[in-house]
Amino acid sequence: MIRFEQILEELQDKNSYKVSRTEDKNAVKYFFERVQKEGSISESYNVVIPEENNV
Repeated sequence: MIRFEQILEELQDKNSYKVSRTEDKNAVKYFFERVQKEGSISESYNVVIPEENNV
């Protein structure tokens, strides 16, 4: 999981993504968003990682 945390840090620090994380008994959910400074383009990604005991 360390590598994943490093990727999150890079997305936030170097690429200006806003990252939010929620967790429940079934999954960990990440939401990534970046809004371009010029123009009205935004990117967003949802990542859902199921809890291991529910796979």
